[in-house]
Amino acid sequence: MGVRKTKINRRFLFFIGFVLFVSFDGVAQSSLFEEKVSFKYASTSLENILEDLTKKYNIDFSYSLDQLPLHQNISIEIDNQTLSIALQELFSIAKVEYHIIGAQMILKKTRSVAKQRKSLNSQKTPNSVQNTIYREEIYLSKIRPRGSYQLTNDLYLRQLKKKDLRRIDVEKVDHRSKRRKLQVSLVPGIGTNGMGSRKYINTISLNIFSGYSRGSGFLEIGGLSNFSTDDVHGIQLAGFSNVVGGDDLYDLTNKEIKEISRRGYHHNMRGFQASGLVNIVRGNAWGWQASAGSNVLFNSMKGFQTAGVTNVAYEYASGVQISGIWNIVGKSTTGVQLAGISNFSADEVTGVQITAFLNITKKRLNGGQIGAFNFAGNIEGKHSRLSSPNTGMQLGFFNYTKRNMDGLQIGLVNWVSNMNGVQFGLINWSNGEQRFPIGLLNISSDTRGYFRTYTSELFLFNTELGTGSEHVVNSISYSRNFSTQEDEPIWGLGYAFGREKYGRGIFINYDLQLMHINYESGFTESLSLLVRPRLFFGVNPFIRTSIKNFYVFTGVAWNTYFSKKDLRIPLEKLQLSNQNDPNMWMGFMFGAQLKI
Repeated sequence: MGVRKTKINRRFLFFIGFVLFVSFDGVAQSSLFEEKVSFKYASTSLENILEDLTKKYNIDFSYSLDQLPLHQNISIEIDNQTLSIALQELFSIAKVEYHIIGAQMILKKTRSVAKQRKSLNSQKTPNSVQNTIYREEIYLSKIRPRGSYQLTNDLYLRQLKKKDLRRIDVEKVDHRSKRRKLQVSLVPGIGTNGMGSRKYINTISLNIFSGYSRGSGFLEIGGLSNFSTDDVHGIQLAGFSNVVGGDDLYDLTNKEIKEISRRGYHHNMRGFQASGLVNIVRGNAWGWQASAGSNVLFNSMKGFQTAGVTNVAYEYASGVQISGIWNIVGKSTTGVQLAGISNFSADEVTGVQITAFLNITKKRLNGGQIGAFNFAGNIEGKHSRLSSPNTGMQLGFFNYTKRNMDGLQIGLVNWVSNMNGVQFGLINWSNGEQRFPIGLLNISSDTRGYFRTYTSELFLFNTELGTGSEHVVNSISYSRNFSTQEDEPIWGLGYAFGREKYGRGIFINYDLQLMHINYESGFTESLSLLVRPRLFFGVNPFIRTSIKNFYVFTGVAWNTYFSKKDLRIPLEKLQLSNQNDPNMWMGFMFGAQLKI
């Protein structure tokens, strides 16, 4: 026992010297598990049931979002049964395993190789020393009941290799938490809870400088900081920092901490946290975290995170993240990420990422990315190999999808590995096939298009380059008159989109062209727009030779010209009427084309 006390004193010296925390004494908590309860749920999701039971009976459930069938609908009716029996029946229906560690009830999916070793009826209190977790018939190691200073006799250390198991000889201790309705403190050790503050769960806690406790039940205010070794419920306010689940696992190695965290042992914050610099929760947060600096979650978030600098959730985020610089999620994001510089999600995003600079989703995007630069692993849709009703959109200067893109990209440059969706941009690039690209230049491994030169009733020389796919071809054109009369158009720039079909030795092309016409060597700044649907028909006169891609063609167009009244197309013989605005006339083209 002497060695153990030395460790405790060192820990208190560390907190007093660097963080200034506060605490106080309390009374023992009575168990709720023998209380008679009645409740009824009809086709209610497991997630809503757990939230309701937490509010009614102050039970602390802990679980990972991907470990439980939270959306499973359950119907159950309990009439005047003990809480332990009621929970046992609920978890049996939901096929969920439960384990109690300290004041926390850990939930996870039922495994075929694992069986429930003890029921809630065998637990005298929710903090009983009889807590054990099983996995493949091996005792989990060194899981210390929360609030205790020792390990229980019945727990073993499981190393990474099964052959490296060793017994831990420890003493049984009384680790039950204590409660106090009101505590006031100056610094750790100087307050109504004295030196035993880490054992206390305070309903209301007022800390002049800093607070140090087991947990908080309603309100905690610290001038500088608040530090809780266990869960926090309600409101937690600090000028500098809030920490939840700080040193409850201080005597475990990093590998051991990761192992028990993987099995569902977490510290939770339910409510509202606000600090001037940082909020840290070594587990899950349900509610709202607000900080002028950073919010950090070691597990998952459901609710809101607002920070001046950064928001971090190591596992999942469901809700809204707003930060001045960046948001980071270690796995999946469901909801909204809004940041000044960058949003990052290591897994998939179902929702929206909005930033001024960079959005990254390493896997699937179901929703939208809006930023200067957008990166996604893949965007599925109804044309994907694995057809999905959900899809995504990227809007920015540069959009990149690493694998399949079956959604929408809008930007200056759009780049995908394989494209089954729609691209709008100046340059659309695909390493595979393109389905529906719309842009000035469209490049892919299966690019389809043409290069043509021709003459028309309006311009003597026209050259045009078309690129695209079998579904759509986009073209850019340059037109020129070399010797002009007064008021005759000198040159023009055009863009067209349409479709092109090829047969044996023939082709047909139809599109809609928009052209800006210039009446001087420079650019005519006033309105001078020509709009014309066009139809081309061409034949290959060398079909029986090796020249397979050369065609001669002719075409017709219906021209509509929009301009200021002082700008007129001088083609009176062709115009149907020169009294109306806009001018309209029939046009023609003939020339040669090379298929790409």
